[in-house]
Amino acid sequence: MLRSDWPALPALPSFSSVPAAGGAWSVGPQPAVAAAGAGMPPEMGAAGYTPLGQEVAREVQQFIAQGGSAAALPSPQAQWLAMQALRQTERKSEAAGAAGAADRSSAADGAAAALQPAQQAFLDRIGPWAQQAAQRLGVSARAVMAHAALESGWGQRPVRDAQGLDSLNLFGIKAQGSWSGASTQAMTTEYEDGQAVQQAQSFRQYASLDATFADYVNLLAHSPRYRSALRTGNDVQAFAGALAAGGYATDPDYAQKLVRISRQIPQP
Repeated sequence: MLRSDWPALPALPSFSSVPAAGGAWSVGPQPAVAAAGAGMPPEMGAAGYTPLGQEVAREVQQFIAQGGSAAALPSPQAQWLAMQALRQTERKSEAAGAAGAADRSSAADGAAAALQPAQQAFLDRIGPWAQQAAQRLGVSARAVMAHAALESGWGQRPVRDAQGLDSLNLFGIKAQGSWSGASTQAMTTEYEDGQAVQQAQSFRQYASLDATFADYVNLLAHSPRYRSALRTGNDVQAFAGALAAGGYATDPDYAQKLVRISRQIPQP
């Protein structure tokens, strides 16, 4: 079958125009075949073949027209040239396939990153405080907003007090150590030996978002456990990894979850 998608053929290696003993071609100083003569397919170039080149070009033209095997060509030069053209075609096809797969993957990522109205409303609500907190910590505002979204379920699963009121604890900070402010009990998921376990824990409670973000900044900025999370700039992966390494959460996939959420958030 006639192939119309062959790429430009590569030049032949230099061969002598005289066959060596036994009919094999010997390497010699002759220039490589560089172009096709009159009547050859356009992709094979312009005139300029040596007599040997013209013979080889005719063999390859017949190979292309008949769709035969390169091994069936009578000379090793024609076989080599035909096989190089075939390999170029295969590489071109593989590259096109890889590019198409990358485009499909990118489109899928974009679709997955689309924010729901409630998620966008949550970001709009906390944006000004997240920006201020990020500046004080030396991190990306996206990292701070993603952290709040992860811990609060985009504001849809807040820690609530006994009366069912929102504690405004967007970062899931527990009421431990020296905490002397208001607190409330709530169920949470912890991981023990890789297994998820439901536990009742005491969580800090805040009167305003000012207090929420101020305490968050104070916790990260003054705890030696999270020192490496500071000043990570736009590197959300470094920020998330440092939080996980410092023991912020027991979930083994905590850092990856935070990074995935951050990718849904537009750069402020």
